[in-house]
Amino acid sequence: GLDRVFCKFISLTLESYKKTSKARLLDVPLTYTSGYSFITKNVGSIRNRSFEINLNTQNINGTNFKWETTFNFALNKNKVLTLNDGKDITLDRIRISEGHDLYSWFLRKWAGVDPMNGDPLWELVNSDGTVTTTNSYNNATLQFTGTASPDFTGGLYNKISYKAFSLSTFFNFVKGNMVNNNE
Repeated sequence: GLDRVFCKFISLTLESYKKTSKARLLDVPLTYTSGYSFITKNVGSIRNRSFEINLNTQNINGTNFKWETTFNFALNKNKVLTLNDGKDITLDRIRISEGHDLYSWFLRKWAGVDPMNGDPLWELVNSDGTVTTTNSYNNATLQFTGTASPDFTGGLYNKISYKAFSLSTFFNFVKGNMVNNNE
């Protein structure tokens, strides 16, 4: 990390890390005959990397009136490096697989609507790798469709004070993560 103060009204923090977690605790599904849905086990290693920025400014610092702003931005990435026996772990619509993000969606991919009859279309990946469509959900190919992890996140905070009164706002943003609607 790096902390830097500029002209006493502006401070900047830059941080970065790269960490590999070994023997990661993950839920592993069990057969239904066991009476339990899953067991938590040490089953793999995951690499996490991040770069974060935090900028604080005192825009106005008067006796009665103050205005300060904070902006933050973060890039966080993870990758599953190994799993015991190299076996994927499927938890509902998430598949944990070597080489992928820990929170990767494994679903049938929507391909739009058939203009001829209005039926829904789903992607079908053929054995030769070509992609076609099918209107049968059950025949569609289960595949990695994206990740629940965002490309980046951030926020902007402002606080304005006048004597004993203050007003603050906070806006946050996220880009790149996919959300699955269970309805």
